[in-house]
Amino acid sequence: MIQSLHGRWVAILTTALLLAIAPSQARPQDRPDDARKAHEALALRLGAAQSLRFKFETENRLGGKVESRMSGSCSWSRGGRVRLTGTGELLGREAPGTWELDWVADGKTLRLFRRIGDHSETRRFPVADWQDRFLASLPAHSGIEMGQTLGRLALLAGKPEGIVFSVDSATASRTEGLRALSLTIRASGYTAATEKYDLDLQLDAKTGLPARLVCTLPADPQNPDSPTLTFSETYSDFTIDGVIDPKTFEVPKE
Repeated sequence: MIQSLHGRWVAILTTALLLAIAPSQARPQDRPDDARKAHEALALRLGAAQSLRFKFETENRLGGKVESRMSGSCSWSRGGRVRLTGTGELLGREAPGTWELDWVADGKTLRLFRRIGDHSETRRFPVADWQDRFLASLPAHSGIEMGQTLGRLALLAGKPEGIVFSVDSATASRTEGLRALSLTIRASGYTAATEKYDLDLQLDAKTGLPARLVCTLPADPQNPDSPTLTFSETYSDFTIDGVIDPKTFEVPKE
């Protein structure tokens, strides 16, 4: 009798243990290899597109304090054509103000306009071979806010290879209506240094396209005590291979 009861308890405990373990084994999206594959699939999908179009909202924090916000839109078409515009507000300074961003390229010339407070600058560059690859990869690797900064630095430095992104590590999970990827990214090619940062990317479960992105890195990579810099972005109206009016990419003459 005792042996029989003991056998039943062993069977019950074994079954409970197996049930407790089974869910984690049955969710392949939680394994690092599958997280990396999911991210690679997204990057390939965006990289193979002929055009991308979406709206975005950003919020930047330094040490937990909101520094700036911006909203805008991005239209990109293969062949070195892009229109990236945004307007926002500066909150972290003693004298809060506004800022504006406008990148436009027609396949030959890229015009960068940026205004921060009372200061503005306009620069022109020939469209580089790396720009299509770089612009198509922003929603998967860095987001708009950090990406436009890296791209501008690469252009100013005259780097022929442009920005190169690589993934150090990746994990995945699922939340309601979203698939979440947690990544460690390296970006190189914009200066002599390599930037390393954490990226939390949420994909719409139905479309598989980016819905939200959070990029986190130290404000000063050389100083371990420096505050954390966080770029948070949300995306809407994300469209792949849609029709974009050619006038969108007209570069101003001035």
